[in-house]
This record gives sequence, C-alpha cells and structure tokens, in this order.
Amino acid sequence: MSRRVYRWRVSPPPGSGFEAVEVLGASRYEAVIAAAKLWRTPWTQIARACTFERLGEVIENG
Repeated sequence: MSRRVYRWRVSPPPGSGFEAVEVLGASRYEAVIAAAKLWRTPWTQIARACTFERLGEVIENG
C-alpha cells in the first residue's frame, strides 16, 4: 500500500527574501521541510508564516 503524495506550492513569509517553490510531500509538514531545504533555512523558524497551496496528487507510473 502506498501513501498519497501531493505537489505543493509553498510561499515564504513576506520580507524573507525567498521565492515561492513547488515541492512534493504527503503533508504540509513534509512540504515546508522540503521548501526550507531549497531555501537553506531552518524550517522551524518559518513554518507558521508560510502559506501552502495543494496543487494536486502525484501519480506514479510503474
């Protein structure tokens, strides 16, 4: 049984200097961690200030 994975658009806090990114994750928690890795910043400091948009489920072929 596989878990559902979604594509998310994560927007950083205003004034952070980062740009919105699209990442994959099963939840907002996983999405903010993936975004923080791309931004190279600790996710714990930005998690509550980010906004999330779930773009759709990722369908794996194979």
